[in-house]
Amino acid sequence: MYGFAVPVAIGALLIPCAMGSAQLACTPTSIAMETCTQQGELSSDPSSVSFLQVGNVEHTSRTTLAHQSAPLVLTNVQRINAAPTAAERLELLKPVAWLHIEKCGSSFQPALGAFTELWEGCPWGEAAAADGGNCFRSMRGLEQVMTDCPETINSPCAISTECAVSAASSSFGKPICFHEGLDLKYSINKGHIVAMFRQPEQRIISGFFDGAHSYVKGAEPTMLEYAQYIQGCQTKMLSRHMECESAPVCSDGIPPRQKETALALTRLHQGIAFVGITDSWDLSMCLFHAKFGGSCKAEDFTNVHPGTNSTARSAYDTSDLHGFVDEADNLIFAA
Repeated sequence: MYGFAVPVAIGALLIPCAMGSAQLACTPTSIAMETCTQQGELSSDPSSVSFLQVGNVEHTSRTTLAHQSAPLVLTNVQRINAAPTAAERLELLKPVAWLHIEKCGSSFQPALGAFTELWEGCPWGEAAAADGGNCFRSMRGLEQVMTDCPETINSPCAISTECAVSAASSSFGKPICFHEGLDLKYSINKGHIVAMFRQPEQRIISGFFDGAHSYVKGAEPTMLEYAQYIQGCQTKMLSRHMECESAPVCSDGIPPRQKETALALTRLHQGIAFVGITDSWDLSMCLFHAKFGGSCKAEDFTNVHPGTNSTARSAYDTSDLHGFVDEADNLIFAA
């Protein structure tokens, strides 16, 4: 066990990583599959636990909680952060629901599929690992796995037993669960949700180079036109109201309202059990395993949907945005 922890910055984020020998583990340049498990342990003091939670280091003292004069009602996120072991945190996380925000990391799907400890007791574990976690997207597979293993995974998408509408118009009539907003099933999934987030302007540009992702107005937009249309996508996926027959929330071209942004921030803090940062992928995968257990695998670091105009080591040039800033999503990213 390493003796002490120091914070490692990821943009506006701080992660407590352990010091071993004279080298700092968990830096973006040093993380590999080996360092994740051998060097990248978080502080695990028996009296308290510090973890990255929704953009900051939340420190929950179990000793303090035990001496509250009045009963303290904790959210599941708080219970997870206060649990002393990775195994206990994983059990509290299950059934896990992956919120797949547009252009923030399809690669989290195979990482979840290969997360052996998550699938313990579920007969679909080997299949999930073999097909890259496709059960998180295929509605038919998702419904079957959720039926057979209700304590393992859930989803922000509605399955056939959850919507009293025709299959032709409902989300379960679609072949895949793809970028559905959180609102429809938030109360069910609250505290069990994992998600990757991304620097807002980088996310926008990535979508622009991916065929103007979710832009449905017709004529091909400029990058600035696309940014103005798609802004607030991360905020809307956290907050916007949905019905079973709703279209994906990011394709309507309507920016989030102030009260939607406020709701998104509340849900980010109270409902999301793990927040990863696409821009610091390796470090996020290290944190995920430090928090919930299991060893790092090749699937954790495989980019299954690489962009055509960027590399893993460089950011997109934002000059074609002409100073545009996604205000709502920047509030979420900085929270």
